[in-house]
Amino acid sequence: MTDTTNSKMKILVVDDSALVRKIIREELTAGGYEVQEATHGMQALVKATTNRPPDLITLDVEMPHLNGFDTCAKLREHHYARHFTNYPDNRVPIIFVTSLDTLEDRKRGFHAGAADFITKPFDKGEILDAVNHILQPGKRLEGLNVLVVEDNAFARKIVSDTLLREGLTVFEAADGIQAFDFMCNKMGEIDLLITDLVMPAMNGDELCAKVRRELDLKNLPIIFLTAVEKQNELLKLFKAGANDYLLKPFAKEELLARIEVHLVKAKLNRRLRENIVELKALNQMKDDLIAVCSHDLRSPLTGILGFTDLLLKKDYLKEEDLENLGQVKTSGEFLLSLVNNILDVSKAQSQAAELEMHPVSMFEIARTSCNALRHMAEAKGQKLDMVDNSTRHVVMGNKSGLVRILNNLLSNAIKFSEQDKKIVMVVENGHDEDVIISVIDQGIGIPEDTIPFLYDKFSKTSREGTSEEKGTGLGMSIIKEMVELHNGRIEVTSEEGKGSCFKIFLPLSSEKILETGDAKSPEGPPQAAPENCSILVAEDNPINRRLAKKFLEEAGHQVTLVDNGRLAAETAQSKKFNLIFMDMNMPEMDGMEATRLLREAKVSTPIIALTGETSDKSIETCKKAGMDDFLTKPFKAKDLNEKVARYCQLTKTVKSS
Repeated sequence: MTDTTNSKMKILVVDDSALVRKIIREELTAGGYEVQEATHGMQALVKATTNRPPDLITLDVEMPHLNGFDTCAKLREHHYARHFTNYPDNRVPIIFVTSLDTLEDRKRGFHAGAADFITKPFDKGEILDAVNHILQPGKRLEGLNVLVVEDNAFARKIVSDTLLREGLTVFEAADGIQAFDFMCNKMGEIDLLITDLVMPAMNGDELCAKVRRELDLKNLPIIFLTAVEKQNELLKLFKAGANDYLLKPFAKEELLARIEVHLVKAKLNRRLRENIVELKALNQMKDDLIAVCSHDLRSPLTGILGFTDLLLKKDYLKEEDLENLGQVKTSGEFLLSLVNNILDVSKAQSQAAELEMHPVSMFEIARTSCNALRHMAEAKGQKLDMVDNSTRHVVMGNKSGLVRILNNLLSNAIKFSEQDKKIVMVVENGHDEDVIISVIDQGIGIPEDTIPFLYDKFSKTSREGTSEEKGTGLGMSIIKEMVELHNGRIEVTSEEGKGSCFKIFLPLSSEKILETGDAKSPEGPPQAAPENCSILVAEDNPINRRLAKKFLEEAGHQVTLVDNGRLAAETAQSKKFNLIFMDMNMPEMDGMEATRLLREAKVSTPIIALTGETSDKSIETCKKAGMDDFLTKPFKAKDLNEKVARYCQLTKTVKSS
């Protein structure tokens, strides 16, 4: 092995991927190694035999010019092997780092002379561990902490010195009481406990039992040092919670062999815990990014789609201008669909354990979905019907998630059906304890060879609709994930040119739907929309402010605009309004804080949150702040007017009574 007295140990990293080389280089450099790189086998042979040869080589298999197996074989030939005189048989250690992880590949790799085999993608620290294990065996246990409990100072020193030479950090205690006090303060830092059995103050078995019972350290490895050889006495150790034992006197090699098994596992557990912490942090970053994107991507789309709709109503526009505006609207709606689908995928993945489930009627959800999308079908000259053949239809589910499932299925049926075709949604009971919701269309159908890939994200099976509607390739993956979150399943049958049938199977629930009444959120629209309501709109986006004002004034309402939460709180306290639309994210003071101030000031005006963030957590935050409802961006004129019709009429009725 190379003399490292005046230089670092040298690793040659061979891989045609610049990213993989960078990851390995950074990991090994942080571990104290000098790193040299090569992009393929021929270059590796030159660099390995020029100047100071490497102490170890990491080698990719699939590379241009000369693959990893052939490179390894070449390095074993005399012409190249003579440069590695510090190794037995002139064989430099080689670690294969590859995605080819079959039994045959491994056999071929080890036959070629590999010292180890690591599969891509590899875990953080895995490469460094493998290199350390080969080049610096003592470092394999570096960074781990051991508590040695022994009343004999000389024996304690022998054990501690042996462990210190292996790179371990050692803490000492003279008896069980000292050890337990230490564990109480540093229990998260100890990776292994080595304890004598018989001690003057608290024996080892009592210490072990207290560590397991009172500190709840179920996975901490505990090894006993004892002169007791009787089987019944040794059995007591394991009943107390021991993992292993060594009989005194023991050889140093025996101690190291025993503890290495437990410490390698402890190191893996520690890395797993660190990875979990890192993943939680990354997941939180993802959630924060999604929240920002949800608002910042949807908010400008409000202006794009809203003002496009206003322009399309003008009768002075030329046909060419109307066509161009139609293209703008189509592109904007596609972008909105893409944003919504991406956010829905993230929501389905991150909130799998957070979905609030309640008894809901699939008949009611199906009816709601059909009513919501009937206008889309009518715009294409299609007929959308619903048939209820069910006798039981209550499931345990998340209402918004189930609506999203059926809306996606119906919108797909409309998208892939020609004009004058019929689409039917059927609710019925299956032979098992489930309810089946079928969406049946007479559309263009799905090619048989693409059905297995239908639920893949960004699937290449995504096609344009019959009116050139664009697809994101995410809709079906969202449906499948959401169905599975409800312990259900989805099936599809289809024939090209004749149509498709999607069936959702959901388990029935024996629980009854709770009757909930909300005086501020009556079911269904009011009988007649009010006129001349006084409305405050708090929105920091000037385009969205102008759009909301135009929509509301065209409906005959008086509108006051403010651009931040502080002004919203001040204005709503100085003047009476029938309704307040409050953006959630504004400068100086956000919508939630402004709402809290108004509720503390006893202002009872209904407040509707304007938000691009539709997570359950965000909606719950709105409610806790005192908001009555929320409206998702981008909003349309009818969305604003529906909220006005509901809450302004309610406000006037309450005031008149």
